[in-house]
Amino acid sequence: MTTGQLPTGAVSFLFTDIEGSTERWEHHRESMKAALERHDVVMRGAIEAHRGHVFKTVGDAFCAAFHTPLDALSAAVDAQRAVGAEDWSSFGPDFPPLRVRMGIHTGVAQERGGDYFGPAVNRTARLEAAGHGGQVLLSMSTQQLVQGDLPTDWALRDWGTHRLKDLRYADRIFQIEAAGLADVATPLRTATALSPRDRIIVEDPLAEGGADAGTAAALAADAGPGSAVSRPANIYEALAATLAAVRDDGDAPGAAVVLSAAQAREAASRRPANLEEYRVGRIAEWSQPRYRLDGRFVALTLLVDQGDEAAAGRWAARQERYDDLGALLAAVPEPAVVVLGPPGSGKSTLLRHLELDAAIAGLRGVGADSAITFFIQLNQYKPDRPGDPVPAPGDWLASRWAERNPDLPALDALLAEGRMILLLDAFNEMPAAGEREFRERVGLWKDWLVRLAQSRPGNRVVFSCRTLDYSAPLSTPALRVPQVQIEPLSDAQVEAFLRAYSPVRGADIWGAIAGTPQLDALRAPFLWASWRATWRVCSRASCGRRSGARWSATTRCLRWRTSWRAATSAAWRSGSGGTRTSCRSAGRWCRASRRWRTGCRQARPMARQARCAWTTTRRWSCWTTRGTRTS
Repeated sequence: MTTGQLPTGAVSFLFTDIEGSTERWEHHRESMKAALERHDVVMRGAIEAHRGHVFKTVGDAFCAAFHTPLDALSAAVDAQRAVGAEDWSSFGPDFPPLRVRMGIHTGVAQERGGDYFGPAVNRTARLEAAGHGGQVLLSMSTQQLVQGDLPTDWALRDWGTHRLKDLRYADRIFQIEAAGLADVATPLRTATALSPRDRIIVEDPLAEGGADAGTAAALAADAGPGSAVSRPANIYEALAATLAAVRDDGDAPGAAVVLSAAQAREAASRRPANLEEYRVGRIAEWSQPRYRLDGRFVALTLLVDQGDEAAAGRWAARQERYDDLGALLAAVPEPAVVVLGPPGSGKSTLLRHLELDAAIAGLRGVGADSAITFFIQLNQYKPDRPGDPVPAPGDWLASRWAERNPDLPALDALLAEGRMILLLDAFNEMPAAGEREFRERVGLWKDWLVRLAQSRPGNRVVFSCRTLDYSAPLSTPALRVPQVQIEPLSDAQVEAFLRAYSPVRGADIWGAIAGTPQLDALRAPFLWASWRATWRVCSRASCGRRSGARWSATTRCLRWRTSWRAATSAAWRSGSGGTRTSCRSAGRWCRASRRWRTGCRQARPMARQARCAWTTTRRWSCWTTRGTRTS
């Protein structure tokens, strides 16, 4: 074993295994003994030459740990070249060449007694087992860290997203291609076929050279008929490929499709001629990277309205916890629910994913009712002309549906069939001149909801609303409307998120925020997802020496966002105090994001949040000046 301290914290693991070793031991026992000795010398030499530590061998399998992912990858490439160059026929006239499969993953693991434990170790083992002899597979976390430092004659082939055996969540898998390595194009041996949701991949236009940019481009470029990944050339091919991927149609059932950002936008904005095209458009729109959702960091609690007369209080929380809004809806009989959460908790994203899953189920013919969804934001609910009364909710929804989908059946006809799931986002953002007008509009939606449940049974309605603004509940004695509370991330979830999405910096970030007041304001998964998106493209692998400065800017933006949220929440509750502080904090945050964007133009998500913060606090300042409130 290499002398020196074992890697700790973020560790890059390299696991190797000889393909078909059991059969070799059965038919070439003596030759295999000698060949294995030579294999061990080759593997150990390559690992130690790149400062790796062999912490375990099991039969012909090697488990090694490295301080850096590039060292792990270099050791794997050198080992594969050495194995490929070896004359294995010298061990027996009919002894076939050894073929070694390798997997590399970077993550946080616990070192104890010279061995490693934790999810990162398990993922590396499953990644290596998914490959074939001659392959070196990389997880997405490793790919992100090495992509900017690869030699010019090395390349990464993107195999797309795969679900590994016994692991719940899928991962993007890459393969290193370099001179002297076998060109292995055999589909990976993953545990199960990708779910239809995971088969639709939309490129991220902001992730230049990143994991999302050009997803599966290398594979698709070489692909022939029946390949595992397709890359449509135009919008018509994109629509057909998306439909085939969802339905398992075509020559390659379970195949994935890679859409460009432009194709996804065009598919989403096209006027659908039928419900099939409508659903394909919903899938394309909500499959875009900015709407991704990791169920590991979602916890939903159902609060049931027991009435004002209940001795234990009106709202009672059920013990069950859900990580999926669709599963929650299936478990409750009420026709309507309200999703509540603080800013950045992912309310809108949950509704979008519900529409995505419903569209996939409809295209696959899952469920007898084949529900049809309609996602719309209620910040558009206002009079057609200034001075006119606000339209009735049902009429407004029907007109918006007809405007977007003139060739589809009318909304009322679909409601009469009991097939609709209405996803009404941003209930708290309905335009209103003040609290009184806002409550009047809430009353309109209450009345409409009761009438819909009575006259059009079978439909479902899901509202989303910011928790602070839900002071006038939609629930009434005539129609109980449960609340779905998005729980803030626990300490363990925040730490797990950082380890999963920032294997190098995650431990340092957690150490800096654990136990601090800032942590309570940073428990929203959307905030961390925005941070991940910006930091991913500004990592050391892609930005070099300037990444330290950008990391400091990221930290400052998060810290200032914390103070903004605390100040605006206090102002919102009190109706007066804290407004000046909140505007000042938002202004600093906005200016910092602008300066940061100058240094790294991909840092747009954080800048967008900054502008939103500035607009919100300015609007609140005007309202408090007039002496009005919304809650």
